[in-house]
Amino acid sequence: MLERFRDGYYKKEVEAVRHAPNAKEQDRLKRQCSCITVSCKGTKRSKDGVTQHSGFAAIDIDEKDNPGIDMVSKRKEIASDSYTFSVFHSIRGKGLCAICRIPSEDHEASYRALMLYFSEKFEVKVDSTPDVARARFVTYDPDLYLNIKSDVFDEVLPEPKKSASIRNYYPAATVPQSYGQIALQNAIRKIYEAAPGEKHNVRKRMSFWLGGLVATGFLNQYEAVEGLMEAVMQSSPQSAWSSAKKTIESGIREGSKKPILPDPVKDSVYCSKRDYEQKELVAQKIAVSNGGNAQEILRAVTDIYEEREQTILAFWEVIIKEEKGTYTLKLSRVKYNAFLQSSGFRKYRVGKSCIFVQVTNNVVRAVARDQIKDFVMAYLNELPYMFDNIFRSQLIDQVQREHKQFFDEGQLEFLEELPDNFVRDTKAKAYFFFRNGFAEVTKENAHLMDYSNLPGLIWEQQIIQHDFHTIDIDEVAEQCDFNRFLFHISNKDEKRYITLTSAIGYLLHGYKAPANPKIVILVDEAISEAPNGGTGKGLVFKAISKMLSVCTIDGKMVDFRDKFALQGVSEATRVLMFDDWDGKRLSFDKLFVMATGDMIINQLYHGQRVLPYELSPKIGITTNDMVGGEGASNARRKFEVEIAPYYSDTFRPSDEFGHEFFSDWSEEDWNLFHNLMLGCCRSFLAVGLRASAPVNINRRKLLQETSTEFAEFCDSLSRDWLYYRHEVWRDFIDTYSIKDTDLKFKDFGRWLNLYFKYQCTSVESGKTQTIGQYKDKYWFKITA
Repeated sequence: MLERFRDGYYKKEVEAVRHAPNAKEQDRLKRQCSCITVSCKGTKRSKDGVTQHSGFAAIDIDEKDNPGIDMVSKRKEIASDSYTFSVFHSIRGKGLCAICRIPSEDHEASYRALMLYFSEKFEVKVDSTPDVARARFVTYDPDLYLNIKSDVFDEVLPEPKKSASIRNYYPAATVPQSYGQIALQNAIRKIYEAAPGEKHNVRKRMSFWLGGLVATGFLNQYEAVEGLMEAVMQSSPQSAWSSAKKTIESGIREGSKKPILPDPVKDSVYCSKRDYEQKELVAQKIAVSNGGNAQEILRAVTDIYEEREQTILAFWEVIIKEEKGTYTLKLSRVKYNAFLQSSGFRKYRVGKSCIFVQVTNNVVRAVARDQIKDFVMAYLNELPYMFDNIFRSQLIDQVQREHKQFFDEGQLEFLEELPDNFVRDTKAKAYFFFRNGFAEVTKENAHLMDYSNLPGLIWEQQIIQHDFHTIDIDEVAEQCDFNRFLFHISNKDEKRYITLTSAIGYLLHGYKAPANPKIVILVDEAISEAPNGGTGKGLVFKAISKMLSVCTIDGKMVDFRDKFALQGVSEATRVLMFDDWDGKRLSFDKLFVMATGDMIINQLYHGQRVLPYELSPKIGITTNDMVGGEGASNARRKFEVEIAPYYSDTFRPSDEFGHEFFSDWSEEDWNLFHNLMLGCCRSFLAVGLRASAPVNINRRKLLQETSTEFAEFCDSLSRDWLYYRHEVWRDFIDTYSIKDTDLKFKDFGRWLNLYFKYQCTSVESGKTQTIGQYKDKYWFKITA
């Protein structure tokens, strides 16, 4: 098949795609091209149809996912890798496809590890779909690279379960606690603990490092190879051992060309350098004291002596007393505060309290004190071995001894306060942030802009980890599976579809109107005593969560008496969603307060914060019940959307569309989805929330306030017939054997009024004025 790609068997149909006048026509032609499956043979193009694995996996590197990358140079780099079986241009002629050998036992685990390997080694974004039966379009590439002797990539993700201890895998030390043995044990530990996708690189780094110690004679080469291979055999499958040994032997061979000294010995050399001792004498002392290769030890000492002295003094100073030959290290809190601020750390006020944040290129992320500590320690660990006449280890030791003075809340509160200059949606505009720019959405259009035009700060959580490109609305309607899903759960009714998409647009628009905030309620259309779920309500909110930050709370378990009930809400949260709201147990009054006023957030160990109304999230609900709370004020706050029973637990969207939403999508699928969501927002900005005629909402409300027997009894009443309330009440309680103390006449009258409200469009009623048995009795007549 690869020879056909190279020799032009598919040249005509591929070049038709490449020379298409626009992207839409290119997509149309592409769908008409032939397809193959790289990883398997099968009876059908799905996982359960696979009959034989091919032993290969294909990695896609799309140009649109890797802006600014020179694909010609990247192709050469990938071709030079020992794992690359083939690399060639994809059907459009812009992206790349690399094929590698993998074991056939666990395709998905191998693919995930291979994807991570390509991402880290070649610094590219690759397609993250590990479908073994995934089809790919044919192509034409006369320069297709092929290496039939490529190595098998045998790493997997996740890796096999680790043992509780790694000490058993260390080789016995020939010289207990020698410098070389300590280094070897550290290298073994790093290889054993290496993450999938990083194992190859860790083996190279560790073997190169030990090679330097082999050169100076602090470690025996045979012992180094045996020790590292022991770690490999305990942490990787047998199929990886051969290539790992080659990597280790090569790394040690290359590392021995750059002799190094163990850290404690290196410390003594730096001190000797500082005291102006002759390097030859220093090298001789080391060789005499520790044995080893005197010539290579001199080379290592010479390298240290030739290093330029570095002055850093970030938040410390070194006091030199020349007469005594001493160096005193002193940490400065003022300089430390300046260091943190130069690294982007600030405090940010939320209500009456403050949180700590870090700002990088106008992107803000909330940080805890331990994360600030991690940042500082990472900075210190990257410093040179020696600088400012001190060792790196000395500075780290000093910071750790004085950590309470540098990382306590009191010290951090001296940071400057970050001004509240965040980009926020306005009444007429909404903003969405992608990897390749931010989209400004108005009722007229969605316009992608460069981040250099960003008018303020944004939260890190607001960045959607995909690129965005605008697509014609007709193409979205035709090709976007999620759009068809929304239409289906609207019972394929255009008016109900507009209601649902306007609700989505409302939640996506971050601006909160001061006068009339709404709570969006998704409720099942079908009425059942034992609802099965699976209708798609949760998928709607999951879709919203792919666009902005959503905090989800279990509506069956939430207890508003718990002051920490909302602790998952942060300053970046844009929607607060109560999933599976228990309408029989929970009162709407609490949501009414949240929706119309400031939101009080209590977080364990972090105290109380108050989110002002305009910064607090909008609220959404999914439920099989009705959300209680009557009266004009409550009714104005609700926007109820009925979800049709098109899908169920036995017929899911994946059964219809052939893949799972979100997890199985390509970048093309994501872009269609993002255009759909921005289209919902545009529609809302243009026309607002659009309600449609209720199907069963009113019936649900009646049943929640009364009973099924009462509703059915009233349904049986004749229309255009005069009834007296007291007689109907008596008839009802007699029919269902209810004691008059269990349903008093006054309560029955309230139930009747609810039936008239929810189920009737026209009712006549009054009080009899004539003399007789019905004098002063109340009557009613249902006319429609």
